[in-house]
Amino acid sequence: MMSMGIGKNIRYHRDTRLGWTLEQLSVASGVDVGTISALELRDSKRSMYFAPIAKAMGLTIDQLQADPTDWTRNQAGEAFAGTPDNKSNKFPRVVGTAKMGDKGYYLDLEGGDGYVEFEAEEGSIAIRVRGDSMFPAIRDGWYVVLEPSGVPTVNEYVLVSFKNGKKMVKELLQFRDDCYILMSVNGSERITAMKEDIHDIKAITAVVPPSKHKDI
Repeated sequence: MMSMGIGKNIRYHRDTRLGWTLEQLSVASGVDVGTISALELRDSKRSMYFAPIAKAMGLTIDQLQADPTDWTRNQAGEAFAGTPDNKSNKFPRVVGTAKMGDKGYYLDLEGGDGYVEFEAEEGSIAIRVRGDSMFPAIRDGWYVVLEPSGVPTVNEYVLVSFKNGKKMVKELLQFRDDCYILMSVNGSERITAMKEDIHDIKAITAVVPPSKHKDI
């Protein structure tokens, strides 16, 4: 059951998850700024504008209607294979190993085991990184942590999932109306990622050393 109206869900995804202004969502969706503002203020259950707004934010209508907390937690779990139980809900479960290519792509996930002893919010996940493409910022064998409510922030690391299936760990440099400006973690390459090509973008909230890994 939804705990929030659809207008409030729009505001959550626009402002909290994506960090967009009304103007940015208007450009991405083709819906007038005033209309979006009115939808956010009202507890509307139906509107012809929900479909283009959802599409612009990388959502289906069902996802737009879902409680944002449940949606974020489900997305974190669905993004990677494996869902081992945590010894403690406050510690991120390890859901896989990311093999990093020369440009920071996720090439494969081999499953996960245990958890990392790093206090985070319930529903958080951790991914072990293999490879030296992000050295020295993120080292081979370390873990990146993603929390359900993490908000992508300029000058911090993010996980960008593209509609073609590629996933990249990058530094977020700038939001623009139609794109994100990203930098490779080792600082060697600047990338312009068009929003129309992106499925989702998640904040990496911590980088944790391998000594923090614990078996269940």
